[in-house]
Formats: sequence, C-alpha cells, structure tokens
Amino acid sequence: MDAVIDLHAHILPAVDDGPRDLEAAVALVADAHRLGVRTIAATPHVNPTYFTRPETTAARLDELREAVAAAGIEIELLPGAELDFTTLAGLDGAERAAHGLGGNAQLLLVETPFTALPLSFATTLLELRGDGIIPVLAHPERSPGILGDIEQLRAPIESGTVVQVNAGSLLGRFGRRVQQTAHAIVAAELCHLVASDMHNVGDRLNELDRVAEVLGNPTLARWLTFEVPEALLAGSSLSLRPPPGRLELL
Repeated sequence: MDAVIDLHAHILPAVDDGPRDLEAAVALVADAHRLGVRTIAATPHVNPTYFTRPETTAARLDELREAVAAAGIEIELLPGAELDFTTLAGLDGAERAAHGLGGNAQLLLVETPFTALPLSFATTLLELRGDGIIPVLAHPERSPGILGDIEQLRAPIESGTVVQVNAGSLLGRFGRRVQQTAHAIVAAELCHLVASDMHNVGDRLNELDRVAEVLGNPTLARWLTFEVPEALLAGSSLSLRPPPGRLELL
C-alpha cells in the first residue's frame, strides 16, 4: 500500500486516554511508521473529561517531534484535536481555530456523539459550513444515533461535511454491529476517509495498512487513506470517488 495520511490519532503523551508517557507515544508513532503512515495529525480529546488546550497540544507535539526525530523516525506530525460535539458549542471562533485539524483553522475534527443524535446535530454541522469550516465527522459508525440509520449522514454530507470511519471499525474491533455499519457507510458512499483513531500499541493501534485488504479494493483504500486526507490538508477539492465495488466483512 502507498504512503498513508492519518488524520485522527491520539499520540500525544499524558493528555488524554492515549499513550501514558513520551516513551509510549514514540512507540505508537514508530509502529504507525512501520506500517506505511507518513503523516499523522495529533488529535487529543477536547471534552469534559479531557479538555486539552491548544497550548498543551503545541507543547506536547513539540516534545514528541523532538523524541521521534531523535529515534530516527522520518514522519510528519501535525496538530489538531477531536472536539466533543457538546463542547464544540461552547467554543468561540478563535478557540475553534486554535484546534484546527492539521493546523488548518478551516478544518475541524468533530466527534459524533456516543448517544442519540441531538436535535442540533445537522444544524450545527451546517452552521460550521456557513462559517467556512469543513467539519470532519469522526467515527459515526460507533454512534448509537447512526447505527440504526446511516442515512442521517446524507444531509450533512450534502452540505459539505466530511465523514471519517475508523480502520478498527472496518476490522470488527468494536463489535459486529459497528463493523456492519462501517461497511454500510462505505458501500453507500457516505465515507470520505479512514483513520486509525489509535490510542496505544496494545489494543488501539494503527491498522490503516489493512484497509485495502478489508475492503478488497486498493483504489478505494488509497482514496480513503491518502488522496482525501492529502486534499483536505492542502485545502484542495476532493478527487472523484472510486466505486466501492463489493465489500466483504472479514
């Protein structure tokens, strides 16, 4: 598989439920690099439990970059955040911009609620688009509000929201129902990119190298793991989506 860009990863040490210390963070990055990942956006949680501030992200990212370079790992590490849907509403424009995905103030990684979708779900995403921001909706396949009705993604997508599915979901790491939903989202062409959402080298590692295998479609896998994230980081239009073909659950 070609080089991969991972736009959702918890790699910063001791800020959320990701790696506990710098050594574990470097090991996580090294493992991703071994699998072909060449760019990673560090996306710590910004939620009531882990309210990671932009200055904390910047400081820990500098620390991790230095340690990764010292270890001889050639990889690009970018800033970002995974914004809790409810927390997002309390942030002003400057605060949102400081959490921009890949350092891009017009790109925000927004976590799909792990509850029934709030009435403001589609409206909030539409308002972000009205402010010139592209919301990247993180792992909707894991949301109870989406599991029974993936068509709820269609209206936000039509207004410009980008949908991100976890590699682990496609591989069944979160159970059969989440896996089936993830595959259904891809098959319905409601997914734009796949990311790792990696947290540690144990049970939440980077598995983006297996996306082509699980989808049975290397062309689509490259679009989801390289072409789309590359375009988002560059502020470019997305290339034409390859057809999903027939997807088989492993």
